[in-house]
Amino acid sequence: MDLRRWESGNFDFGRSVIILQSIGSFSLIYALSNYQLPPIGKLVAKASLARASEGMDFNMETLNLKANTVSCIKHEFQKYAEEQLDSKQLPVLVDKLLVPGLMIHDKEDLQTPNQNVLELWRHWKGAALHNTQDLGHNLRSREVAPLVVEFVKEKPLQLANH
Repeated sequence: MDLRRWESGNFDFGRSVIILQSIGSFSLIYALSNYQLPPIGKLVAKASLARASEGMDFNMETLNLKANTVSCIKHEFQKYAEEQLDSKQLPVLVDKLLVPGLMIHDKEDLQTPNQNVLELWRHWKGAALHNTQDLGHNLRSREVAPLVVEFVKEKPLQLANH
């Protein structure tokens, strides 16, 4: 990204490709669905959460957080977002999403359930889905990088049938 063009307001977000994982994917999809942000060219969402509560549940288990700590985190989130945590569900919101997307998710991801990603994909009409096997949540493999490169190069976008 040319930071000088971005700072001057001359950056063309419509040609950009943003690649995010997990809570990052969730956050950007949520923002694009709810706020008037500059349009982006394409979005690669790897191991995306479909619901904000998934992230809380995972962090509680993985980080061994106490219920009181999680309660405080939820309270702060809800205070900032001015909505209940459980209302942050991407499958409900992505109908508005106009950006072409590639979702990559592992069928055995223990942190973000595959069923929720399938639900998200069914509602996001501009997205293709690629499921992997035995890569877990981090999706590190020689299989994933070529998928992303091909998606970025692809013109026009070939979307999977929903």
